[in-house]
Amino acid sequence: MNPKLSIIVPVYNAEKYLHQCVDSILEQELTDLEVILVDDGSIDISAAICDEYVSRDSRVKVIHKTNGGVCLARNTGIESSSGEYITFVDADDWIESNMYREMITVIAGHQADIGICSFTFFDGRNYRDDILPWENFTVFEKKEIREKLIPALVSPMDLEGNKQPVLMGSVCRCIFKGELIRSNQIFFNLKIKFTEDVLFDIQAFSLAESIIICRQPYYNYRQDTRFKSSTTQRYMVGAYQIYKSCKQEIENIISGIGYDQRMQKQMQWSSCIQVLTAVRNLCAPGTPHSLGERVKQARYYIMDSDFEQNVDKLGYFYFRWDHKILVWLLRHSFIRTVIAAYTIRHRFW
Repeated sequence: MNPKLSIIVPVYNAEKYLHQCVDSILEQELTDLEVILVDDGSIDISAAICDEYVSRDSRVKVIHKTNGGVCLARNTGIESSSGEYITFVDADDWIESNMYREMITVIAGHQADIGICSFTFFDGRNYRDDILPWENFTVFEKKEIREKLIPALVSPMDLEGNKQPVLMGSVCRCIFKGELIRSNQIFFNLKIKFTEDVLFDIQAFSLAESIIICRQPYYNYRQDTRFKSSTTQRYMVGAYQIYKSCKQEIENIISGIGYDQRMQKQMQWSSCIQVLTAVRNLCAPGTPHSLGERVKQARYYIMDSDFEQNVDKLGYFYFRWDHKILVWLLRHSFIRTVIAAYTIRHRFW
């Protein structure tokens, strides 16, 4: 018989944290599961660690492949999965022992297509819970998914223009019904090398009939700022074009469900944030760009994205306080000031 749950773990040079990650999965109170470790061409001892788990536990299987990135690794896992439900864990994170038993009990009990949980953020020093803003076990049906959850994945405003928390679009906090993923051929877009989770979630959410909220922070998300290793802390080649492509894909999805007109402000806000993020990327460690090149690139982002027009339409209400300052500076062409601010931030934080 097929397992109740397939857990897909993309693995790339994760030797430092891989034991904690896989142990937390195998020690789950839900035992009817398969763990698919996709070794994405690791050059440390991660591959050997994966093989070690295969020899110890029949629920674990490993796929060794050449390096192709996290999206291809996850897609390989989806294609190899056989569980009634599908979920993901990143190789440097870990989960609470009751996560899958409790979430699947709730999901199955309400016949939901997707369950979402809260998570705990660990920055290498401190823990901080990020709790979902809805009541525990709230069920969103199709219309509510499109009017409440999808806008929350895109921006900090609902369809009526009221402020709301942005929903972090991590696939690891979600459990998906396998039939939803397989019958709709939902895969990670190989052209989107980061922000891929948000796009996957929006695609799945747009097709789901119901989604249930589990407010417990079952998932532990590691982003150790001390080692400057996340995509927000090192220079990424082609970042702006990837953000732009992701935005276009999201617009295609919301247009397909008839919400393109109703979500114009949400997409304008998202476009402004993408410009800020792309400018920050120009200043990240490892950047090959001189100051003059960074200014030129930032000016291109502003022009290409209609940044000034979007800011004029939105105002500053929906931006957090530090973004308000940066947005105002870019809107009034103080590009060098913003670049200096991001350069200092990367150097000392």
